[in-house]
Amino acid sequence: MANGKWQQWTEPENIERIVNWAANGLTNEEMARNMGVHRATLQRWMVDHGDICDAIKRGRLLACEAIENALFKKATGMVLEDTVEEYKGELRDGKPSNGTVTKRTVRRQVPPDTAAVIFYLKNRMPDKYSDRRTVEVEPTVPTVVLGIEPGRADG
Repeated sequence: MANGKWQQWTEPENIERIVNWAANGLTNEEMARNMGVHRATLQRWMVDHGDICDAIKRGRLLACEAIENALFKKATGMVLEDTVEEYKGELRDGKPSNGTVTKRTVRRQVPPDTAAVIFYLKNRMPDKYSDRRTVEVEPTVPTVVLGIEPGRADG
């Protein structure tokens, strides 16, 4: 395409589009396709034009924050609310005729998810909850190599 196509993607409304694409989890290849360019072109624009790179970084950060919040809610338990419509009366052609529609909110408690708790703690407090433990052992007894006398290099 024509030179300078990157300039249209630095306009505020297009920067916002890029942020939204990244926040919705689109890959660089998918964003490039949406822009009508090759993935390598988008990669070059990200290096050459900070506005585009920053927009993608901002969107990805938003996505990470949303997932982090969802993980936290899953790890701590949450209350889910659903609006339910109930109809009492006759239906004609699939629509209420002589009756009433009642809306009510149904709340239910979801208990904490153990896997989410483990994942969260291992990533947030790895020193305390990591599966890997490093133990430093200092020898208290001098190590002796058999067959080598001290001061002799030929054994």
